[in-house]
Amino acid sequence: WTTVFSPDGSKVATAAVDGTARIWDVETGRSLHVLKSDLPMRSAHFSPDGKVLVTTSSAGTIGAMLRWDVETGARLAGSRSYGGDVIDAQFSPDGDWLTVAAREPTTTLVDGRNPFIVVPGQFGGMLENGAFSARFSPDGSRVVVALKSGEFMIIDVRDLEKTEIFTLACKYLGDDTAVEDVRGRYRL
Repeated sequence: WTTVFSPDGSKVATAAVDGTARIWDVETGRSLHVLKSDLPMRSAHFSPDGKVLVTTSSAGTIGAMLRWDVETGARLAGSRSYGGDVIDAQFSPDGDWLTVAAREPTTTLVDGRNPFIVVPGQFGGMLENGAFSARFSPDGSRVVVALKSGEFMIIDVRDLEKTEIFTLACKYLGDDTAVEDVRGRYRL
């Protein structure tokens, strides 16, 4: 499902439907660690410092975000279970935050360094049927969330108390780069 380089380029992580993620040495091609889940793996992402790998796994009505020590392959505290498919997770550029996109009606913003802290509200009321992905802006100040409804929203993480969430109805126009909103055609 996913392959990704570590920030320093020395390792690759893979996530697979057989319930395993692997960390590979790029130079030798050797598998360093096999990380096991009871559910099919969907995604894998390294923390910006390369010390933590976060994976998502799901099977219909259950899912999980799992955290792993890249050096030892051990599962770390702070892994979380969800009541639906967990599609994706990503660290902010500075590693302070972690987004978890799920098909249950929530996208979770988690403290990246202490994953037991979940931002209150979780934006659940805005998501209806859940999200397909959530990605940080390059400076880490905002998150864009692709919604199952065909909309997307932008969340300002600098001041969550005053965050205004914008949605734009859009539909897929048949090529990989175009969406249409009520004002006309946009290329993304």
